[in-house]
Amino acid sequence: MPNDLKHLDALENADQLRPWLQRALQGHEPLALLTPDEPPYFALLRGRGQLKKATREDLDTACGQLVDSFVQTGHGEPEYVDSLLHLASGLKLDSVVIPLQRFARRFADFPQLPADSKRAVLSTLIKLHARLDVQFWKDLYHRHRDELAGSVYSGLFACDPNEALLFLPNIPDVQPMADALSLQLQRYTERLPPEERGAVVRKVQAALPKCSAALKLAIGEWFEEVGISATPVSQTQRQTKAQNAVRLYSSLMKQINPQLQASCSRLAEAP
Repeated sequence: MPNDLKHLDALENADQLRPWLQRALQGHEPLALLTPDEPPYFALLRGRGQLKKATREDLDTACGQLVDSFVQTGHGEPEYVDSLLHLASGLKLDSVVIPLQRFARRFADFPQLPADSKRAVLSTLIKLHARLDVQFWKDLYHRHRDELAGSVYSGLFACDPNEALLFLPNIPDVQPMADALSLQLQRYTERLPPEERGAVVRKVQAALPKCSAALKLAIGEWFEEVGISATPVSQTQRQTKAQNAVRLYSSLMKQINPQLQASCSRLAEAP
């Protein structure tokens, strides 16, 4: 088995490289895989740096051409499509964004297309930071809710986190999907500055009563883990708790410092 891709430098152009690349992505060409079950695109991305600049450009072009061919027909085994699109995102091929976006809008025209391939398309758009509006993701959700709800939510979240938080009640009652989305929300919240996390948590708390049982369970476990109540605390409740705390402190100070106790009492009575 060859330990590099240097033999590709002998090919003259992308047209010669494309058939080899397709076979390689289908698992029909020897590649330096780290494990027998490693997807082909890993070896291709690792070995790309060994190639001449012209060959690297031909590899990029050939990958883009294979993506174009896929979106025209929708044909390809899910494993091949997954490896092809992972390679395209690993190569940062912005040229495939528009074809994939148009293809995603036409998923209904390809009834034979496996759900795994549809999810791979959407994942690639997200990884390539495609500039897609909120309506694009909502339209996909309404057309392919049962198949693509999780992927669509990830895209909506990448597009507009606030819209994604409002969209939580639409998530199906499927536990693995709910667990994945809850983890995504948790990681997003943890990356925020501390002063912004509270607003996100309150939006999640507000949406939670309308959410599926699976999502309530998943988010409830996250909240329990970090000590957050699943029920939002109103401003009146927070004020009442604060006043009760002041009254308690006032009663404790009564025997120690009457003057300070009088000040605390006035504070507890303040609106």
